[in-house]
Amino acid sequence: MFSSRRHFLTTAWSTIAVGLLTAFAGAQLDQSERESIETVPEALPNSIYTVETAPEIDGILEEIWQYGTPLSESFRQVNPDEGAPPTERTEVYLMRDSKNFYVGFRCWDNDAASISATQMKYDGDFDPDDNVTIVIDPFRDRRTGYVFQMTAGGARKDGRITNGDRVDFNWDGIWYGRTSVDGEGWTAEMVIPFQTILADPDVGEWGVNAQRFIRSKNETIRWATPRRDIRISSVANADLVAGFGNLDIGSGIDLKPFVRADIRDNGQNQTDFASTAGLDLFWKLDPSLTLALTINNDFAETEVDQRQINFGRFPLFFPEKRDFFLEDAGFFNFGGIRRNPLPFYSRRIGIGPEGAEQGILAGARLTGKIEDLNVGFMNVQMKSNGFWKNYSVARVFSDVLEESTVGAIMTAGDPAEGENNVVGGVDFNYKNTNFEGGRSLTANAFALISDSSDQSGDSTAVGFKVGYPNDVIGWSGGFSRIGDAYNAALGFNPRVGIYEYYGGWRYRWRPEDKFIRSIETGLNGFLVTDLDSDLESLDVEFEALEIETEDGTQINLNYLRRREVPLEPFTVANAVTIAEGDYTWNAYEASFQSSEANPFTLNGNFGWSGYYGGTRLEWTFGSEWRISPQFVIGGTFQYNDIEVQDQKVITRQLTAIADVYFTPDISLQNYVQWDDVSNTVGINSRFRWSPQPGTDLYIVFNQNVESEDLDFTLTQSELITKFGWTIRF
Repeated sequence: MFSSRRHFLTTAWSTIAVGLLTAFAGAQLDQSERESIETVPEALPNSIYTVETAPEIDGILEEIWQYGTPLSESFRQVNPDEGAPPTERTEVYLMRDSKNFYVGFRCWDNDAASISATQMKYDGDFDPDDNVTIVIDPFRDRRTGYVFQMTAGGARKDGRITNGDRVDFNWDGIWYGRTSVDGEGWTAEMVIPFQTILADPDVGEWGVNAQRFIRSKNETIRWATPRRDIRISSVANADLVAGFGNLDIGSGIDLKPFVRADIRDNGQNQTDFASTAGLDLFWKLDPSLTLALTINNDFAETEVDQRQINFGRFPLFFPEKRDFFLEDAGFFNFGGIRRNPLPFYSRRIGIGPEGAEQGILAGARLTGKIEDLNVGFMNVQMKSNGFWKNYSVARVFSDVLEESTVGAIMTAGDPAEGENNVVGGVDFNYKNTNFEGGRSLTANAFALISDSSDQSGDSTAVGFKVGYPNDVIGWSGGFSRIGDAYNAALGFNPRVGIYEYYGGWRYRWRPEDKFIRSIETGLNGFLVTDLDSDLESLDVEFEALEIETEDGTQINLNYLRRREVPLEPFTVANAVTIAEGDYTWNAYEASFQSSEANPFTLNGNFGWSGYYGGTRLEWTFGSEWRISPQFVIGGTFQYNDIEVQDQKVITRQLTAIADVYFTPDISLQNYVQWDDVSNTVGINSRFRWSPQPGTDLYIVFNQNVESEDLDFTLTQSELITKFGWTIRF
């Protein structure tokens, strides 16, 4: 058995090594071929206008903007009529001085009363409103960059681009913007300091792209590469703008101290007071490489998790929400893996099994580029339950071919007391946005191996997937093999000892109809077997119908055929025990989402299915009402009725929001959750005031209340005040 495992490991690693060498050789050949082609004279790119006096950022385009560099009148529709001229005129002006990049948008509209400016939430969902986007690629490496967005109501959103077009909207930079609505349309002004982004002061040409969304017409227009098959974030398809040399990026040092005070009541007439302080340091070692250090970090301002009830036999996946782990998280993505067998899952650090926060004494993170090499290193030092823990992750990947990468990852550390764990792996990520004359083609391949003090057996994982994510026809397929002893202690691997096969196909057509924008149908399959090829799970999903209307309303009808073969009993919703066995059932689903063009939106999902020899009825209903740009309320109710093997459980789950936005920089967000599995009500209120970019005051109120048969008992209350500011050198 050991020799067969060793033979498999040797074969797998040899295959990966040959593949990587081939990729490197292909990259070199491809580069030389490109050099011979790129020597052909091309039209000179736009050159950005340099100003001596900065414009006033108040949302009104004063006269100085007329001297800015206009993006040529080449905006075209992406939707609804790809390649057609826009129905409304859009002007974009670019300027710079030694320290800042300025962007001005003039969005003309023949029906200014139809402009949607209904929200001010920072980093929110911008689809309900008219909005504009600017994308920049300061290194012109065709893989990394930044996204900056604003709505007509003044809400701001930003993100960092890694891996070609994948946007990490959890990145928050220090920049400023204002908007204004008038009788002819609306305007937006942005100022982006060169200190905020990674930018080489000696690189003269940036990749730039711009986009506008007109909510009343559900129309998207774009400056460069206005194609549905290409995202606005695809920096490989941005256009060139020259004149970005000699930038003043300062010393590259940002200090971010904070102070915090807490008052806690445990519900037993005992009140505790505590205070603390901490410091974050951000140091650009060079224009493309940032070192971040944190001391005594905490996450008081972090949004609470959305509650989930587990109706399956594997652990739930909760997204990361803490700033230190979210910033530059794209540098730690590996092999195109979203869940299993994810080698690094940052929530393993500083969060206990029940979701309780654990103290982080200090942390260090190094991210950025060294020529064509992308690097991401992180080390976190903790003290928990009386023992010290140190966790590390190292990720490197090199740019190859036109838009692809090849790299490696290693993690070290195990949250379990007294255990050790190391994981290493290599990956190749292929991307081509000019396949077959303008289509997109992607592929990923990976190989991983773990070494755990508490595991023995086959500790390898390998896999690959290929995708054709285009508008009319889209398809994907993949395979992975995860050994029975594979264990990424700092990752997410709920299911091991399996072969996994998956794939899907979709077709979308756009009828000549004034009401329907698109109709879509598709088929997806998912198969899991154990390492002896005995079936464990089989899903076949027929996406019978997905209709989107011109205003954005969506209607979906699906059919699912499922087979599950659990080898041991498990419990769902903390109430029903499912026996081991072989179960097959059908499922039917219907969903509805109303257009976000309306201030009041509705959504619902209804499903009926068999369920491990019984039945399951589930439905979800939600709504949101943007009463004004200052006030938003909404909620979601989820219901499940399960009958199986002479057992029955009904679960209900309610979430509600009531948010107040005094300005885009002052807000009060209120979030309430209740479910009858935990029988608790959770209340989270978060006041945020940002008097200037980089300075924030948070006042957070959390309360937990037990609810049993409408008998409410206060179990915990806390009031947290945190103030942090940024000092730039």
